[in-house]
Amino acid sequence: MLTEEGKETVRLYRVLQGAHQRDIGRLEGRLGDVGRLYSLLRRVAMRISARKLPCGTVLTAIVTEESAKSPKLATGDHVCALVKASGVILGLDA
Repeated sequence: MLTEEGKETVRLYRVLQGAHQRDIGRLEGRLGDVGRLYSLLRRVAMRISARKLPCGTVLTAIVTEESAKSPKLATGDHVCALVKASGVILGLDA
């Protein structure tokens, strides 16, 4: 059960969420496919010490069961590889 203030907060959130979705839809309509832009922005925002950050789509991989479950890797996911001398670390885009 929500208080009146809680109900108003939820209502305002839904209004903002709807406006945001409409604005994003209009922007994508003007820019076309922005998937590559989003991918670039995620890579630029990722702060790491590695010099190379190859990114791509998971086709197949050999990783430990624990490593596959932790970030929930799946075929078709877009990932970036952090390459270390001892191995490769994959990270999912947020």
